[in-house]
Amino acid sequence: MIQRLYTFVGCTTALRFYINRSTAADKATALSACDALNGVSESLLDAVGKNTSEEAFKELCGEHVITVLEAIETLRSTSVNQEFNDTFLSLLEYFYTAADGLAGGGGGSVGPSTWPRPI
Repeated sequence: MIQRLYTFVGCTTALRFYINRSTAADKATALSACDALNGVSESLLDAVGKNTSEEAFKELCGEHVITVLEAIETLRSTSVNQEFNDTFLSLLEYFYTAADGLAGGGGGSVGPSTWPRPI
């Protein structure tokens, strides 16, 4: 699971790039959601840097589930979302589905043992 973190980190970095380029009226709302996701990325990277065990890392991911869900839902509600390309939207949807699975929701075929993980 720890080795699969980097796709999420890359996604949150790309998100900031997309939002900063946007001219949407609700750009500030999207940046706020981006800040929340970047906070999750930093927390997860910090855990990797401290050689956190796989089990502790899974618990940490679980602690961030609500933040990920709420941030992606906020992004979906902004007009900035319309500026994302299909591949990027698919990545965001993947992480939303994975977080939903960790939270006990439907989660599709993505579940607690696979988040964060690339497509």
